[in-house]
Amino acid sequence: MATQIRDVSRYGATGNGTTNDAAALQAAYDACADGDTLYAKPGTYRFNTPLNWTSTKAVHLYMPSVSLNPYTTADATSAITYG
Repeated sequence: MATQIRDVSRYGATGNGTTNDAAALQAAYDACADGDTLYAKPGTYRFNTPLNWTSTKAVHLYMPSVSLNPYTTADATSAITYG
C-alpha cells in the first residue's frame, strides 16, 4: 500500500496561533497509517489537551517552521518549535 501525506489543514487545523488545533492535529495523526507523513504548513498550532502521538506506528513529521504551542494555565506562550 502506498504511503499518504496527511495535511493537518484538511482536518481543520489553522496554524494561526490562536485557534485550539488539538482535535484537528489528533485527527490528522489518527488518520495516518504506518509510514505516512504528517504535514503542517508553517504556522503556530495551539492545543489545550495532550496529543496522543504514540510510538506504535512510524509517522514522518514534515513541519517546516512550525511552532506547537500547548496552552497552559501558567503561560500560554510556551512552545515546542519544529523546522
